[in-house]
Amino acid sequence: MFKMDNPLSYENAPSSKGYKYKTYMQMIAHWAQLYPNRDAFVEYDANAERHSITCKELLEKSKSFGWYVASIGIQKGDVVAFCMENSLNMLIAMFGVQFAGGIPFSTLQSRADGTDVIDTIRHQNSKLLIMDAKEGEQSWHLLEKIQSSQNVACLLDVIYNNNSLDFIHFNFKEKESRVVSLTNTPEVTLPDIYPEDLVVYYKTSGSTGEPKLVGHTHMGFPGSTFLLKDCFEIDSQSRYFCDRPLGWSGGAPNIFIAFGATRVIVDSSLSNQKNNIDFLSDIIYQEKCTHVYLPGYLVSDLLRSCGNETKFSTVKVINFGSERCSKRFTELLGRFCKKLVIYYGLAESADISTFSSHNHVEYEDGIIGKPLPGMEMKVVDEHGNVVPRGQVGELHVRSVYRFIEYKDMREKFLDTVDKGNWLHTGDMAHIRADGNFILHGRTSERMSVGTVKIFPQEVEKILINCSEVEAVVVVPVPDERLHHAICACIVLSKIKRVVVKDMHTYFDHLWADFAYIKPKYYIAFEEFPGNANGKIDRKKIAMIAASQLNLC
Repeated sequence: MFKMDNPLSYENAPSSKGYKYKTYMQMIAHWAQLYPNRDAFVEYDANAERHSITCKELLEKSKSFGWYVASIGIQKGDVVAFCMENSLNMLIAMFGVQFAGGIPFSTLQSRADGTDVIDTIRHQNSKLLIMDAKEGEQSWHLLEKIQSSQNVACLLDVIYNNNSLDFIHFNFKEKESRVVSLTNTPEVTLPDIYPEDLVVYYKTSGSTGEPKLVGHTHMGFPGSTFLLKDCFEIDSQSRYFCDRPLGWSGGAPNIFIAFGATRVIVDSSLSNQKNNIDFLSDIIYQEKCTHVYLPGYLVSDLLRSCGNETKFSTVKVINFGSERCSKRFTELLGRFCKKLVIYYGLAESADISTFSSHNHVEYEDGIIGKPLPGMEMKVVDEHGNVVPRGQVGELHVRSVYRFIEYKDMREKFLDTVDKGNWLHTGDMAHIRADGNFILHGRTSERMSVGTVKIFPQEVEKILINCSEVEAVVVVPVPDERLHHAICACIVLSKIKRVVVKDMHTYFDHLWADFAYIKPKYYIAFEEFPGNANGKIDRKKIAMIAASQLNLC
């Protein structure tokens, strides 16, 4: 029976803020009226050339693009596929499609022959594809493949971004192309759009199964962004650097939508290139950024860099999310920012919780803090019962801003959102004594070594504290007797790797008190493969490890 001295793992925060009952279109128009000549977005393209667009230009060009796609047959509720790198043209096109009532989703080419993009277009019944297509590049070959494909009967048109200045429209029926002019677009009647209407699909990474399209409304995802205002200390005067893809939930343009803050974006090739942290720091300095989002690998690059501290002189806040944080990220505090904010959310849930402190001791691996205003969080056991505080279980969250559907996956939606409107996150967590939630890892990542259940992060946090280890990912590999064996995949420090002749012997002393999580195998990597959204691809690493160990 429940006792008062052993409270359950549940937290909520009262909401002191009203809902923002607005559409994307209304918010873009709002900022254009208030700050017509202020930069809405700044772009650094693949050649590191700077481009910008004002709030007024963004409104006018997006609306013109909306008129154009409406004139070629895009109607409210039509799904529109995007295959583009971050750019101002991508923003114009995405907002334009939303003006016309279309619902954009982003898909990136990973197969050389482009069949992944073609399959996605067909599967999602996309009426229009908007893509980059630079002549002679891989994207140009993808365009040619799509134009000749017999497997995209649903697709009526392709609009492609040829030289970052013009859009070109290819009509399948007429088999002809023409330049899209945004300065001479005839006005057409656009549909009425409401805050509850679907506005975007975010594609999940597929790291835990089949990629899904997560549907959000106009007041959904940006609605939770409004709640970050006080913790982020952000407003319309802020300048926010975030390199994440615009079509992913972590890179969505919600900071501009919610606060009117200028967003600085870069082509993904600039942030994915090795040893490019100095250049990205130059951009942050040149743009006088006050707020910076950094994924885990860029945080690691920044902490290892030398001489970039002065380039962060205008940065007030560095925020980190979408991945399990490491306590070593507190090294950013005082050195690169005045405030470090860890936030938690999913493509399905939007933003749920935050944590920030000036006391390094209060941080720990996996901390995600307390619920944002209006949010609820609880930890449950395998039967759905709320566990006592301190006990590990699955994290469930409840929010008015959560997603409203998985496209064409009704049963999956019902498995994820229960009758009480609780979203089952698939993340394992516990509540610390001070009320902060701590993530342990995903249920799908948990290894079964005999009868013992082990999270990779338990092993990783020990190895990452070794100066010889630059990065580590622990994965399960097959074991005939115990089902899983622990395999530590390690990127060794270039400076110290010469001293590590045999990892089994070299790291053996670490496990004197932790024999149950001692790795059976070690594999050296030069670098870890990543998903299209920048996260480390654990499934691919596990496949590589099993193959190298001949355990497939």
